[in-house]
Amino acid sequence: MQKSIRLLKIWKLCREKRRSVCELTQMCRVTERTIYRDIQALGEAGVILSYDRGYYIAEENPLPQLALTYAEQLVLTLALQNLPLHLDEELEDVVNGVLHKLMDSPVDETGIVLDFGPKTPVMGHVFRRLRESIDAHRWVTLVEYQHLDGRLSHNLKVEPYLLTYRERNWYLVAWSPARGQFRIYRAARIRKLRVEKETFEPRPFDAQEYFKGSLGIIVDKPQRIRVRFTGLAKEIVKNDGRFSPDEMQEDGDSMILDTIINGEIQWLRWLLGFGGEAEILEPVALREKAICMLREGMQRYGEME
Repeated sequence: MQKSIRLLKIWKLCREKRRSVCELTQMCRVTERTIYRDIQALGEAGVILSYDRGYYIAEENPLPQLALTYAEQLVLTLALQNLPLHLDEELEDVVNGVLHKLMDSPVDETGIVLDFGPKTPVMGHVFRRLRESIDAHRWVTLVEYQHLDGRLSHNLKVEPYLLTYRERNWYLVAWSPARGQFRIYRAARIRKLRVEKETFEPRPFDAQEYFKGSLGIIVDKPQRIRVRFTGLAKEIVKNDGRFSPDEMQEDGDSMILDTIINGEIQWLRWLLGFGGEAEILEPVALREKAICMLREGMQRYGEME
């Protein structure tokens, strides 16, 4: 369990009734030492826990209230309503509690509509156990994992590092000893999971660096590309916000993008979506793959005539 979520849980439990350290240890699934550190952290945040046959929150020392502006309240409400936090029961309870407080002064903004599309459900116990394993650096065995093509893999033992929400799904980034590299697993495809007692020494991992240059969830080998954009595609890419001015060079009526990408197939699909207004200049191998994909598409449509 992540520390921020655990602190909220301890605060909630101790508001309900007096709790012993033993109770908190069992409910939060951490050591007594961790509970004592959390109690200290709550105190530093202004939440004073008193002790009398158990820890409890003193009524005269409630959580400090935040004075939110209308804009801040609107942003927070929209974020909580649309983030995929409902996929985990424990997080859902926290979110509902915050929304309930926000609704004391409801935010009603009919001019804003967010549509994130359908969210793929994740079995609550899988999501929760993955979060706890990441926090405790414990090995996880994917007892049964279903691949996109329907194949099943069994007993994949991995080191869990990150849960990330991308492309409307939750994904686990984990180190696979069998592959000798970090791999990505869709949480909704984990049919059976076992958390091992064995812990591991975390290896260096930077999530931002890992996904740098990727369009989505696919990560393979970073490579430099140069692409010429014309027409409307040129304006779309210039205003995309993903690329720095140093990566875009005007060339007459066209613009050349020179950048590092990661996740080749997603980039190819994105570039081909611009049709004749995008031309891959380098590398030659990527250009040839794009030509091959176009030929296969033309052949497929030709067969339909």
